[in-house]
Amino acid sequence: MNKHICATFRVLSISTFVAASSLPAASFAASPKAERIAGYKASKLAVAAIKDALQRGDVSEVAEPAEAIATFASRLKSLYPREVGDAFVSPSMEAILKNFPDFAQKADAFAASSRDLADRAVAGSPNPVQMRDALSNVQASCLACHRSYLGR
Repeated sequence: MNKHICATFRVLSISTFVAASSLPAASFAASPKAERIAGYKASKLAVAAIKDALQRGDVSEVAEPAEAIATFASRLKSLYPREVGDAFVSPSMEAILKNFPDFAQKADAFAASSRDLADRAVAGSPNPVQMRDALSNVQASCLACHRSYLGR
């Protein structure tokens, strides 16, 4: 797939997630598990879109995907219900539920770093170096959870 098609797919995926995440929570028909999976996938695409935009030097394309990540990150803890109603519980879900305070702290770091990135993206004239640093903080917060709960 060429880069233009990939970029278009990313924007479409991010736009879909932004639209869905702006709906009231009651309007979600999906389970918290389905929302988590969709949110993680959309966040991964959003990070890639931000990296691409920053490599091109186009900071104007960072705001929407950064906001999508921040919106998902702000809801993350609520997507891990203390009483699991999902039929399938993964080893990572078990580990999170056993050590929820640690997970909550990591989720808060993800939310704070992604909110910082989104806020920087809408600033009057975003500084590309600061945007890269803010994106690195988001990625570090993701990695902290992956290491603790996914073993990678």
